Parts: sequence; structure tokens; C-alpha cells
Amino acid sequence: MVQDVSVGECLAEGWAYYKRYILLSLATLVVYLVIAIVGGVIPILGFIFGLLITPVLANGLYFYFLNVARDSNPRLEDIFAGFRRYGTLIGLHFLNLGVTIIGMLPTIIYAFVAFARFFTSDFQPEDMGPGDIPWGLLAVAFLNAIVLMLFLVRYFMTYFIVMDEPRMGL
Repeated sequence: MVQDVSVGECLAEGWAYYKRYILLSLATLVVYLVIAIVGGVIPILGFIFGLLITPVLANGLYFYFLNVARDSNPRLEDIFAGFRRYGTLIGLHFLNLGVTIIGMLPTIIYAFVAFARFFTSDFQPEDMGPGDIPWGLLAVAFLNAIVLMLFLVRYFMTYFIVMDEPRMGL
């Protein structure tokens, strides 16, 4: 049986749940942002924090909003729920990061070659004209970004699935 889904009805239902938990949702977002920003500001450690802690906190935030959408007792401490699945979530994060980097290789290689040619020539910035713009690089980057976005949009929901199903592994 095919069921018609209305975008307007989905948005209205989502807004109704959000309104029901608006103060708790805002508090949860503020706590998440404070932790993520403070942890990310520290030089060198901020990079490590952003790589190993922030993705797990973000998954806890996803879990919180899943509980809001299900009207199943969302709590502020849900943002820390990702730490119960730390290994799986970090593995998924690095898997997606690796796929993103591999997916961007055509642009990275093309840019390296284009800029290597650019910097090894006797080019002067004041001589730059429309013919000197690396249009091929821009076209490759644009097409590469479209393909990569399609992949990332398709597989972004895996984070929600992993947070929702406690027995699921990487």
C-alpha cells in the first residue's frame, strides 16, 4: 500500500514535537554548542577534540532529536549517549571521512597539477586575465562536489540508524 506523504504535514508534525520540548531542545543545543566550541578552541587539542569527541557528541544530539520525534522522554543527557557506542560511531565517522577524501581525489589531483603548472611558470599576478582562470579545475570540483553530496546525503542517515539500533556494528 502506497501512502501519500505531505511535506507540509511532516513539517507541522515536527514543529509540534519541537514546540512541546522547545526549552529542553534549546538547552540541549546550547550545552552541545558550548562543549563543541570550548573543546574546539584549544590549539592542537581542539583538532583532536574535533576529530574524536565532537562527532560522538553530534550523534548524541541526533539521538536526542530521535527521542523528540518519537515523543519518548528526551533528556539533556541524551547528547552523551553516543559515548556508549564510541567505537562504532568513531569507526563510522572515519569511514565517511575516508570516503569523502577518496571522493575528492579527482579535484585534489587536478588542483595539484593546475597549481603546480601555475607556480612553475613565469606568471605575474597583474597579468592575470579570464583565460588564466582554471575553468577545468572549477568544473571538475563542481561535478565532484555534486557526486560527493549525493553520496553523503544518501548515507548520512546511517548515524541515526546506528544510534537507534544498539546491536548494530560498523
